[in-house]
Amino acid sequence: EAVDYVVPLADSLPIPLIELFQPQIQAKGTDYTLEKMPERETVERYGGRIEFVGGPKEHSTTALRAVIKQRA
Repeated sequence: EAVDYVVPLADSLPIPLIELFQPQIQAKGTDYTLEKMPERETVERYGGRIEFVGGPKEHSTTALRAVIKQRA
């Protein structure tokens, strides 16, 4: 109920999607900081909010994708 859209990224940066959907909350993993977020200015420009969610990042997306591909 709390999530309107989940969209896979085709680009390395989500800025075009953020500009299109203008989410009220842009959720980022705890491995990010405000200083390391290239989309920060975009979110703040339209009045959105950034929230850091999840526990410590102990895995990479690349490694997770490799495991899924291997099991398929």
